[in-house]
Formats: sequence, structure tokens, C-alpha cells
Amino acid sequence: MELPHEFAQRGAMKKTAAAKDIKLCECGCGQPAPIAKWTDKRRGYVEGQPQRFIKGHHRRGQSRPLAVRFWERVDKNGPMPSVEAVAVHPQIAGQPCWLYTGQSHRGYGRVRRDDGREVRAHHVAWFLATGRWPDLCVLHRCDVRNCVRFEHLFRGSKPDNVADMVAKGRDRFDNRARVTAGQAAEIRRVGQPWLRSGRGRHRRGTITLLRQIARRFGVDRRAIRSILENGTLEGT
Repeated sequence: MELPHEFAQRGAMKKTAAAKDIKLCECGCGQPAPIAKWTDKRRGYVEGQPQRFIKGHHRRGQSRPLAVRFWERVDKNGPMPSVEAVAVHPQIAGQPCWLYTGQSHRGYGRVRRDDGREVRAHHVAWFLATGRWPDLCVLHRCDVRNCVRFEHLFRGSKPDNVADMVAKGRDRFDNRARVTAGQAAEIRRVGQPWLRSGRGRHRRGTITLLRQIARRFGVDRRAIRSILENGTLEGT
């Protein structure tokens, strides 16, 4: 039977042996690398032996500069800005868009910074041109979401973005003025089935009815809902 002092001595010997096996992460961060809990030949893990890297550190110091990774995915032969965009921002006339062709989300290019954070591509374009990350929104003069040409970008707030959208005629509710009182009354008449459906308004048939009414009167579907629920368009 092992005595208490022998058990403590054996534990101390294990700690001493483990201390001798301390290995620093190969990324150069100076932190001790973790001990592998199992053997994995594909990753180079050996059970009980130090791993090469701390989790997430294997790419540190190995990635190429942000500017190199960014510009190699930019196509400078993009489309010309729309007539509506040029009318509001004449300085971009004759300047084709520069399109980011890498990873994207909802039309906006996505780029991973050197610190691992993922940001929009046109924010990176702003940083590379000015030397600092934007503290406000970066807006597009050309209305092309994956355009990263600096001349097509400008700094602004969310209200500035809405004002720019309205100036270009892209406001989804900008067509509310075309709905007359007589048309609003007709919309309420033909939309009675949707009103009577109550909690079943999410059903396919009633949604299709809203789409048909919106197409008939040339307004947005949400505008139709506003007329049916409130009797008129909000803000008119």
C-alpha cells in the first residue's frame, strides 16, 4: 500500500517531468503550448506531448499583408455607375466600379483583417486609402455594394444614407404620393379578405393577395399593408 508521503513524492516527480516538457507556441507569442489529450496523426498530435500551436495561433505571422490579399481579389473592369447615381454624384461619371470578387454577404464583400476580425470590403478600401478605419458608415455613391473604388465611397451617417437613397429614387416608399384617396379606398375594398383573415394573414393565399394588389397599383407591399391596417399610408 502506498503511503501518503510516497504519493505526494510521486506527484511532485510528475510535475517536474511535465515542467521539463514545457514547449512554447511556435507562433512566437511566448505562451506555453498545450499538451495533446489524444493522438491525431493528421494534425500532428501525440498524446501527452506538447502541440505545436495554441488553438487559433497556427496562422499568426504566416498570412500575407492585408493590402496584398485585398487587391488581388479586386476586378477593376466593373460596370459604369447608373444614370441615377451620376445625377446625384456627377464626379463619378465615366469611372467604372472596382468590384471585390472574394467572399461576400448580402452583396457586400467580406475581408478578414490581420487581427482576425471580419469587416466589409469597402471599409478595407477606406482604410487602405486613408490609413484609418471609418468611425461612421462608408456609403456608396455608385450604389454597387461590392464596389471598393475609393472615389465611389464617402463617409456619412445612417440618415445620410437614407437621404442619398431618396435622392436617387430608391426609397421603397417614395411612390406613396402616387396613391390617391380613390386608389386607397379601392385598395381597402379589394383587400378585405386580408383584413378578415386575422391571425391567418401569414397564409400563402393572403400574402399572394397583397402582392397582386401591390403590383396592380405600383407600390410596395408594405405600403399596401399600411393602407389596409391604418386607412392610409404613414407619413402622407
